[in-house]
Amino acid sequence: MEYLKCFSKSLKAFLVTKFFAYGQEAFLKFLINIYLWRISNDMSFLVLYNIIFEISHGLTYFPAGKISKEYDRFLPLRTGLVLHCVFLGLILFLKESIIQYVIPVAIIGGVAHGAYWSSDNLLKFDLTNSNNRLKFTAVHHILKQTAQALIPLIASILVVAKNGAVVISYAGVFVASLIFTVLSLISTFFISKQNHFSQNSYTPLKTALVLLRNNNIRVAGISIFLSYVSDILPILLGLVLFFSSGTELSVGSYQFITIVIAIAVNFFVGEYFSRRDYKKLLVYGGLINFSLIVILLFSQNFVSVLIYGILSSIFSVANNPFYPLVQDSLGAYANDKQQLIDIRVEFTTIIEMFVVSGKIVGLLILLLIYFDPGFKAIAVSVVIFAFTRLLANIYISTIKIGSSVAIDSLN
Repeated sequence: MEYLKCFSKSLKAFLVTKFFAYGQEAFLKFLINIYLWRISNDMSFLVLYNIIFEISHGLTYFPAGKISKEYDRFLPLRTGLVLHCVFLGLILFLKESIIQYVIPVAIIGGVAHGAYWSSDNLLKFDLTNSNNRLKFTAVHHILKQTAQALIPLIASILVVAKNGAVVISYAGVFVASLIFTVLSLISTFFISKQNHFSQNSYTPLKTALVLLRNNNIRVAGISIFLSYVSDILPILLGLVLFFSSGTELSVGSYQFITIVIAIAVNFFVGEYFSRRDYKKLLVYGGLINFSLIVILLFSQNFVSVLIYGILSSIFSVANNPFYPLVQDSLGAYANDKQQLIDIRVEFTTIIEMFVVSGKIVGLLILLLIYFDPGFKAIAVSVVIFAFTRLLANIYISTIKIGSSVAIDSLN
């Protein structure tokens, strides 16, 4: 792509690291819930695992933020990847016994995930500016979606090819995820260290009280919360696909078809859309995406879910400007480069609390299916998730971002 020329060598190396990280996540993310379901056949067990994982992920941002701000950006990143290897090793070792140890396993997985992504979110700040942030977002979405298209398909083929007991069938998936984790760890050493550190102490709660007085940052936080409530929709759709077809291959095929379309859309928005188009993309794309949910109110078989997925992927561009706007809300708040450096770590922690809160609320909504595992409960859940996404898009479009001189001055 022509616009890759505006990326520094460190930013390109960071993108490679993210590809491997998305790869290891893709091996797990779209099949781990089906794996747990097949072992336990219990929706409440699945929800418990995910909630413990998310709480552990969110709480890890506090010690990881302190380390990143006062010592080293890369230590939480690499620690998270090492712990992820431990997490995968435990899944392979425990096999069906994971049911008895679900809480410690979920805690280790959540801590690993939180440590890695806390550093990752800070590096997005360090290595980008408002001039290249939309292009960066488009590229990393393409890398993420490439991993999420190809890898779940490969993973589902691995599972189906074994055609045996659940643990044996999934062993290859966990080993492949482990390999990608190691590759991600190695690739972090090719990113040049960024010296954007503050002499001040890490004070997330104190800083939160100050930052949340700012309207832009409040809008960003609430919008993130709403969008991550709806982030549970892919988990629900994956389960619906598995229930309707009885095979993991349907989940992998769905991911591949819909995300290939999304890749093309993200290339298009990165190449041809400017920052002036943000709010139109959010509002109009969000409205269209919400209207598409009507498909699942009439039918929830594989064909219906696939049609919904294809059409919603075409308008996935509506989700693209989210993180650039969230990051820019801090850039507009900061008066100068030094103030931005002083509060960016706390800002990342604060935003992540909105992320985790949204996911937990979404998971609790998923429990509707536990109490009533039928067509009606799934339809109600789908509507709730789609509506919160629409609200998120509309609300964040009200954000008022002026110039982001502070962010621009970092690069």
